[in-house]
Amino acid sequence: MKKFIGIDLGGTNVRAALIREDGEVLCVNKSASNPEKGAEHVVDVITNLVLDLPDYQQAQAIGIAVPGLIDSERGVITAANNLAKLVGYPLTSTLSKRLQNKPVYLANDGKAAAIGEALAGAGKGKKIVYYVTISTGIGGAAVIDGQLLMGRHGFAGEVGNMIVNQKDKAYGIMNKGAVESGASGTAITRKGKEKISQDIQHAGEVFDLAKEKHADAIAIVEEMTDDLSNLLSSVSLVIDPDLIVLGGGVMKGKDVFFDRLEEKWKSKIFDAMTDAELVSAQLDEPGIVGAAMYALSRESD
Repeated sequence: MKKFIGIDLGGTNVRAALIREDGEVLCVNKSASNPEKGAEHVVDVITNLVLDLPDYQQAQAIGIAVPGLIDSERGVITAANNLAKLVGYPLTSTLSKRLQNKPVYLANDGKAAAIGEALAGAGKGKKIVYYVTISTGIGGAAVIDGQLLMGRHGFAGEVGNMIVNQKDKAYGIMNKGAVESGASGTAITRKGKEKISQDIQHAGEVFDLAKEKHADAIAIVEEMTDDLSNLLSSVSLVIDPDLIVLGGGVMKGKDVFFDRLEEKWKSKIFDAMTDAELVSAQLDEPGIVGAAMYALSRESD
């Protein structure tokens, strides 16, 4: 069975793992990334982590997942708050030279999670998989026949700015009524502060209050499922997926909203489409597994 290396690079830590093509993690190394020390330092850290993996030479290719905007064809980070000194740096070509000229591929962490779930997680064996992450923000990606749909600018599937209602005002760079402004963890927390108490610190507190039948908390959850079901029905009508996978930190509260969301979503699509599934993400390690699966997909495209 083929093996790949997955690298999950963040602003605090970096991990490298040897992973089989079925998604099984064979071994993992971890270190502080210290990106403030510069791009060459980060490359040194990654190189050492990979070289310390037993049997790393068996890997067919290497995938790197990073938070931020990337140019996947050039293998360059184009914008990343936590990795500012790596922006514009030839990351993939430099690493390839350090690691026996193995192919190295760069992906946004959200898209890496999507390909990971499609090939080795909840979407394994499915033809068309759409992944949505609901966390601080909302993002997404489509995987069709084992390949990520990237789009002209690399933003295909990034649905956070999709307009889903006419009531919410604009926040930051988002459109008025964008789904990220109404249904993300940040949005739920903001609404909790506005409608319940300034003491609300995170979305989980709103979900806990909803369980206790707090009227305002229940109303916030209803708004959330309205917005998300509008989003998911639009996705379904555009690409008709076999499966929609929901991941991200907000899914920790799924017992409060998942059934209601699924009910609303199915009410907004054609009856013939309701055999599609809405499921939770399965991967315990979406960063490193997703990076490895992205490398696998690029080697087979």
